[in-house]
Amino acid sequence: MRTMHASSSRIRSDLQVSTWLVPATLTVVSIGLNAAAQLHRVQARWSLFMDLAFWTLVVATVCWGMLVWRPRLARWVAAVAPTVVLLAAFKLTGRSDVLLLSSTSVLLAAGLVSVGAAFVVAASVSLGFTLLPTLWGAFIDPASAVLTVCAVWSAALVVAAIYHPIREEGERLQDYLERAEAWLGEARDRKQELEQALADLAHANRQLAQANERLGLLRARAEDAEQAKTSFVAKVSHEFRTPLNMIIGLVGLLLDGTHGHGEAVPARVAEDLSVVYRNCEHLAGMISDVLDLSQSEAGRLTLQKGGVDLGDVVTTAAAVVRPLLEKKGVALLVSLPEALPEVYCDRTRIRQVILNLLSNAARFTTEGVVSVDVMVKDERVLVEVSDTGPGIEAEDIERVFEPFGGTQREMWREHGGSGLGLSISREFVRLHGGRMWVESEPSLGSSFFFDLPISRIAQPPVQTWRAIRSEWVWKEPAFRTDRTVSAADLSRPRFVVLDESGELAREFARFSEQIEFAVVSTTEHALDALRDQPAHAVVVNAPAPDSVWPLVDAIGSDATQTPVIGCAMSRRLARALEAGAAGYVIKPVLPADLEATLEIPDSPVRRVLLVDDEVGVLQLFTRMLLSRRSNLEILTASHGVEALQRMVVDSPDLVLLDIYLPDMDGWQVLERKLADERIRAIPTVIVSAQDPSEQPSMSPMVVATMGGGLSLNQVLRCSLELPGLLSRPAPSPSPAPG
Repeated sequence: MRTMHASSSRIRSDLQVSTWLVPATLTVVSIGLNAAAQLHRVQARWSLFMDLAFWTLVVATVCWGMLVWRPRLARWVAAVAPTVVLLAAFKLTGRSDVLLLSSTSVLLAAGLVSVGAAFVVAASVSLGFTLLPTLWGAFIDPASAVLTVCAVWSAALVVAAIYHPIREEGERLQDYLERAEAWLGEARDRKQELEQALADLAHANRQLAQANERLGLLRARAEDAEQAKTSFVAKVSHEFRTPLNMIIGLVGLLLDGTHGHGEAVPARVAEDLSVVYRNCEHLAGMISDVLDLSQSEAGRLTLQKGGVDLGDVVTTAAAVVRPLLEKKGVALLVSLPEALPEVYCDRTRIRQVILNLLSNAARFTTEGVVSVDVMVKDERVLVEVSDTGPGIEAEDIERVFEPFGGTQREMWREHGGSGLGLSISREFVRLHGGRMWVESEPSLGSSFFFDLPISRIAQPPVQTWRAIRSEWVWKEPAFRTDRTVSAADLSRPRFVVLDESGELAREFARFSEQIEFAVVSTTEHALDALRDQPAHAVVVNAPAPDSVWPLVDAIGSDATQTPVIGCAMSRRLARALEAGAAGYVIKPVLPADLEATLEIPDSPVRRVLLVDDEVGVLQLFTRMLLSRRSNLEILTASHGVEALQRMVVDSPDLVLLDIYLPDMDGWQVLERKLADERIRAIPTVIVSAQDPSEQPSMSPMVVATMGGGLSLNQVLRCSLELPGLLSRPAPSPSPAPG
């Protein structure tokens, strides 16, 4: 028996059974009655069984036929058929007790049609028993009639009692079905949205992959451009410094009266030469500014920070500019607070910032006052440099800090200046975690401001594990002798740097705000630093790759729980020293610089060999040396081979060697000199326009270990992480926002 039927999204709660069951049952009953008739062929009931079998078969046949053409009517016929058969049996036998089985019609009506049809059949059967004597003339005794009616209605009531909970359950299931259909619709909508989102995500991933490819190409181009820029800056500095060295040197000799011509320079000529000398110095200073700005943009500018008396810095800078202002009749006022705390900064760079601002003010101010005011506010120090000069137009304020931005106006060009001072000054202040700005009104003057944090930049919350050691024992404060660690130090990663050359420590100083470094020079001091306080790692630097592993192994054997990282970053002048040079002088060269090279050899210098491809430079250096020591013998060479020959033949006491030569460079000359025992001991000083400090520090390799070695899992993790770390752009100092 089915309890529910779904049709058009509706649950039908009824007692319906298959319609095919009734004619099949009637057919089976007919066959059974026919068999009974065959068993009672000689008896009087044989005819009764035959008649019942015949009419039952007729009803079954009618039901079979109607199932195909009129299924609904076939259900009604099948429901009423048992009552008709029973009435026929009652007519043939006269036994009224068979009518009690009429309740089966009620059950079939409920199962084949509906519960309401069961009550219709029950009412019809009751009415038929009332009309039966009139229709057939048959008599039913009252007791049998009452029992039959009770049986019929009892069956109807039983069907109703069964149907009621089924109907309630059907309604509940119908509610669930409707909600399920609603949820299914929402799920389909969400599925469509999810499919669309997945399609959009796939499209975005394709675009991201393309963007990553383009980013890789752009990054490669940017790195190539950075290398080209570095090479260009080095080339330009060399090409500029060489002629500047000639001009400054010759003009300096003329102005000093040591030109060797025996005649004094006329006053008008001396005045013109002074202009040339000042402009050449200005051009040399501008080259230095360009290099400083380039190093700052490349993240290679090193700040040596510490506690600085800013008042002393301001006073010293003002003393430098004061003569120029007094010559113009402009007053210089300096205002300092009574209790100015020490400022954590790079004294040299901040002094350069103040000098740049004061020099600009002195350059533009022809009358009035230039003032410097220092104020302390909210744990920061504010410096204001004001003047009563011409001021800055509103459209120029936005680009006043741009490189060469100040030269856009004719007035600025008239007053001189490289146009780089403000750009470099703002960059210096930014690297200190401060900011710089300007306020100005035309014809009323300008005020330049910059502020700096007084103390170190605030750090994240303290990580206490750094101060905990397994052998730690409580000591009363009065008996403690170990180093007290501040909260600011604990909050930063700590590294022990074993660096004999000092080159790596100098480079790491740029990151002192983010990382704490304990710099040591020996293995014993490195182990002592680890015992004093744990560190994230020990970084070992050696001048040559062959010297790295012994130091790493020595540290790792004792510091078993601390990673050890080794590199080979040599000093900037290490190449020259390793090549056999005794010193390095950068052009432009002044007479005092050349005189200082004469003090390098241990024995007195009487014969000097000058090696340079520029004839003018050879003449200039000759005159400079003779102006200092007239008893010197000066030898010259324009090629590397010629220089080596002169060293063998003339045995000079000192060689001044240029890097760029026509046949071979200075490094090759030094290499051949070291290979020749006859001239190996001759002191050689490199004199070049190539500044080694402008070249980035490089290490040919990096090694890492920990304790007794690395496990396979650690090697795998390093193999997975190192490629990404090596291809990632190098970090740069990140000053705090102002």
